[in-house]
Formats: sequence, structure tokens, C-alpha cells
Amino acid sequence: MRGDKPCFTWYILRFPAEVGTRVDFEEQGPGQIIGYMMNRFTPEAVYIKAGTRASFMVADLNETQMTELMLIVSKNFGTYPEFTALIPAAAIPEMAGKAIEAVKKAQNLAWSLLKSSIESVSHNPWPIPK
Repeated sequence: MRGDKPCFTWYILRFPAEVGTRVDFEEQGPGQIIGYMMNRFTPEAVYIKAGTRASFMVADLNETQMTELMLIVSKNFGTYPEFTALIPAAAIPEMAGKAIEAVKKAQNLAWSLLKSSIESVSHNPWPIPK
């Protein structure tokens, strides 16, 4: 949750076949770990990719929860989750506008720094456009 708005994250868990087989045949099986993750992170949606050992989940996770999930998955399944922020369509125009302005400022700053360093060279073989 960021302020009063949820900030959903799409996370993907892919398990190598040998890891899935090992976990399947452990005494507790995968149920206890997966059950804990469902209760702890309360995903809004969970999708399973049939035929592979992959799941896709959508949840409102903060940085601490992302770290905890990464540690649980890496310790128990020997892999790392992939995290992707999900942005509501209505928020894209404002977000894109801010991002574009920030990039323009960064480009202007980079050009100014480059221009200053070229001008400081006494024998500049490249003319600087005005």
C-alpha cells in the first residue's frame, strides 16, 4: 500500500523440474510452504501455468514483504521470484509525464556537463554546436 492506494506487484515463481520433484516427495510436500505464502502475502490473484512448475501471483507487497518472499522462495525452492510493478491504466499519463520531464532534465544536465568538459580542453578538435 502506497498512501491510500494499493501498489500491486506481479510476481512469477518458476521452479526447476528437479527442485519441484524433490519438494513434491519431501515428507511435508509443497503444501505447507505454499499455504504459508498464500496466508502471509494474501495475493489478489494466483495463476498456475499448466504443464510447467510456474505460478503467477498478484499482491500488494511492500519492500520488506518482497524481501521475505524472495528469501522463502530461494531457501525452499532454489530459485528467485521475478517482480514486476503493476500500474493502473489511469495512472499512466501522469506517471509518464513526470518520467519524461525527469529524463529531459537528466539529458540537459548531461549535455551541460559534456559541453563544459569539452570547453575546458584548450585544443578542442570538435566544434561545439550553439
